[in-house]
Amino acid sequence: MIFSIGKVWSFLDNIRTNSSAPFFRLHESPDKLMLNRLIALWLILLPSLFAYGFRPFILALSGTAGAVSIEALWQFFSKKPQTVGDLSAVATGLCCACMLPASSPVWLPLIAGFFAVAAAKLAFGGFGRSPFNPAAVGVCFACMLRFADLSVTNTLTFTDAQKKIWELLPKHLFLFTQPGKSLPIFADCEPSTIFGSLDVTSQLRAGIDPQLDFGDFLLGTYPGFIGGFFPIIMIVAAGWLIIRRSLAWRASLGFICSVAIMSLLWRYDHIFLAMCPIYDVFASSTLFIAVFLIGDTFTAPKMRSGQVIYGVIAGILSLTLRRIGAFGSSDIFAVIIMNVTAAPIDNLVWFCRSRGISYTAAKRNAINRIKEKFSKEDEDDVIAV
Repeated sequence: MIFSIGKVWSFLDNIRTNSSAPFFRLHESPDKLMLNRLIALWLILLPSLFAYGFRPFILALSGTAGAVSIEALWQFFSKKPQTVGDLSAVATGLCCACMLPASSPVWLPLIAGFFAVAAAKLAFGGFGRSPFNPAAVGVCFACMLRFADLSVTNTLTFTDAQKKIWELLPKHLFLFTQPGKSLPIFADCEPSTIFGSLDVTSQLRAGIDPQLDFGDFLLGTYPGFIGGFFPIIMIVAAGWLIIRRSLAWRASLGFICSVAIMSLLWRYDHIFLAMCPIYDVFASSTLFIAVFLIGDTFTAPKMRSGQVIYGVIAGILSLTLRRIGAFGSSDIFAVIIMNVTAAPIDNLVWFCRSRGISYTAAKRNAINRIKEKFSKEDEDDVIAV
């Protein structure tokens, strides 16, 4: 017995000292998990190349370069083995680029990827040790940079009608471009009118009805960020991650359902009630956040019930920030807030389960009561006969 325990301890210590975190599943290395995510990210990135030209590809390379360069330099000057090969930095930089508009400056995803890896990954000890999703942190930093850029809208001239709409919105927003128009690869992109610069969420906040049809929702032919261009491909990517067991799908499903329900309760007055959840789920960042940020297997709770609770609360907070936040993409900040609660939620679920309070226990008790009821009725029938 002592010999067996010693062998097991030696095996675990060998894993700890000769492989990098996280130890998510046996017989599967972190680079394979990240490869699954990279495939899903490229699935949703490729359609945007047909909508905007090669600019999304350049932004993806920029974000990847920022994330990979800081990790390589960090490991080099720390005199530690290089960890770029685990592909986590590549996935983080690509995810940062997908959460930005195609008309973003080329330097923006570079800074986002750089900050994401430095502040939310390496500062906590590396891959799998940070409580925060690095891509969410990088995009939030990019949002703050863009929001503070006073030159974004000063160069645009508006009519009186456009100024009335602009007064209902923050003065500094991301500049979006309608799909179907090839963008310059490196030059800055600035739409000529306010209507070309507003995504669907900003239009709704300004009291404008985007008037999208069913085909628009499926094909994503409306202004938005790179990763939200094609909702059908997003669903395919989610299916791929579920098959590869690289997605906390309970958290993602809880997030989407809570956003849809909250949208019905907190509707836009100028939009038909049934269209509110459709706009909030398909024509915004909801699907991307659900799949790649909320459904991140490394930052979401590990308990199944905890994942549902995590996703539902994240959806409520996300829609609240979207309605009252400073700009339409404020819901990205909900991810960082919920990342902090993942461990406490797991502890709460474990505490309740240790005292017999759980969904599984309640279901088992209900089934036992039903069985006892039917068995008692059968006994009464036998006695009556």
